[in-house]
Amino acid sequence: MRDDLTELETVISVLHNAVHAFQDVHKPKGQWYHPASFGKEMAQWGLNVNKNGDIVSIDPDTFSEVLERIGRGSIRSELLDFEPVEATDITTTSPSAAEYVTKANITKAKATVNKMKKWSCACNPPINVRCAVNLTAYCTECNADFEKMEA
Repeated sequence: MRDDLTELETVISVLHNAVHAFQDVHKPKGQWYHPASFGKEMAQWGLNVNKNGDIVSIDPDTFSEVLERIGRGSIRSELLDFEPVEATDITTTSPSAAEYVTKANITKAKATVNKMKKWSCACNPPINVRCAVNLTAYCTECNADFEKMEA
């Protein structure tokens, strides 16, 4: 966890990660990150999340009860000032320099480049294979070496 979080943000972060831990242990592996069940579980703690798992709102009644149960009722007043933010990347000169967080522009990740190269033999039609490294092999049909094809 980041070391620049307020006490309230730390509690929220711990609950968020506790729900992840619960799902990692008790849910099918293909569904553990932020499926609808994650949002439902977070809502039971008074934390409403979007499909990315970011807090979009807090149910003050439910979350105040949670704070009381975990011995942190003294920070309920921080709920009034809490503004949920959607951030994908926070860049600061040092962790202590982050006094506040601004909303980051969210962009889709670029597709990864396929590192597999196409190699073909002299058969008609050619037999194609893909390999990420240099290939030293020959076709057992035409006895020709596989040649790297240009993209």
